[in-house]
Amino acid sequence: MTVPILGKRKELIVQFLTHHGCLTTTHIATLLQLSKADTQNVLQSLQGKEKYVRCTRIGTPLVGVWQLTDLARKKFPCTADNICNRFASHWICANSVGLQFFHAAQKRGDECGPLWWTHEVNHTWGNGRTLSTDLVLDYETAHPDGKWASDRYLVEVDRGTRSTQRLLDQLERYAQYYDSGAWDANRKDTPGPYNNWPRILTVCCDQPPETTEKKIRRLLQLAQRTSILSPEIGCHITSYSKLATHGPHSEIWHPIPSNPDNTPTRFDTRII
Repeated sequence: MTVPILGKRKELIVQFLTHHGCLTTTHIATLLQLSKADTQNVLQSLQGKEKYVRCTRIGTPLVGVWQLTDLARKKFPCTADNICNRFASHWICANSVGLQFFHAAQKRGDECGPLWWTHEVNHTWGNGRTLSTDLVLDYETAHPDGKWASDRYLVEVDRGTRSTQRLLDQLERYAQYYDSGAWDANRKDTPGPYNNWPRILTVCCDQPPETTEKKIRRLLQLAQRTSILSPEIGCHITSYSKLATHGPHSEIWHPIPSNPDNTPTRFDTRII
């Protein structure tokens, strides 16, 4: 990706914020492939202009979180503090996950663009049954033989605000959606959104590593005993720290249900 000129950078920042809701300065620097200082200068120059951009605060220590003021008014009509508490934390985590795939694609020569993940996608089936997915993310992998693998992931971001059982309940809704067939774009009556069933990825964020690992182990145990999940659903879980350290193509993903020795693995890509 070529570093864009100044006018184009501002255009892209507005585009990123419109699509992703809110981003940190580091997120935007990564997407633009600029230094953090240069990105901060561009962001400051946007404030008070036609496309209103503001910086609010979240967490301790304070982190700059940027969003379009007009978008905040229309979609999230609440105070800046409430936006931080109720909205920004989750979307910042979700965008951090998306950026790990973006960063992996840059390193590996794959394709995952800055707008290739979409937030809060609703799926419906049956008599008004619904499932909201945190992220739908597309990724294309280049293979040495010239072939490409195209994958779509339905991503759940767990910030430790749900119990293990509630997280498992959410994943089991994917099994219900799968069994309904409503996802299938080849259905004759009401075509669904996907040509192929996507993988279901869960990433645990915002918790100490030992807390996250305990939760993953508890979920795997619960899934073995009570879950309707089966291997063809393609559920996997990992921690954000492992995703950020090793990248999405490493052996960091625990399948659900787990394999006999409970070890993480990597998933195969699908050849186009």
